Parts: sequence; structure tokens; C-alpha cells
Amino acid sequence: MCTVVELSLNKPTTVNYIFGIAPIPPGFGSVESIEPTGSGIAISDDHTRVKVSLDVDFLFGVDMQ
Repeated sequence: MCTVVELSLNKPTTVNYIFGIAPIPPGFGSVESIEPTGSGIAISDDHTRVKVSLDVDFLFGVDMQ
């Protein structure tokens, strides 16, 4: 994952991001990663997996259909 971006006055920079709320089981912890599997899978820091309703297409630049 890239944490540094070189900006240019001549080229616009787009930053895709999401905010969301999803039901999670007790003890889920914090989100460690999200897998772009159709609607999305949130994975916690202890590797608990939860399916979430999420359109991840624009984040990853891929067609999930």
C-alpha cells in the first residue's frame, strides 16, 4: 500500500475513500483489511471475517461483476 503521493500542479489527484457502518460480532476488534469480493469482506486484526454491503469497485479500480 502506498502512503506517499507525489502531487503535480498539471495533473489532478483523486483520493478514493469510504466511510461506513456495518454490524459486526462482539469482539471483532478493528478492521485490518477489506477484500474486494463482490460486496466486500471486512477482516479484523484477529482475522475474524465479516461480509459487508460495500461497493469497492471505485477503491480498487476493478470491475467486480
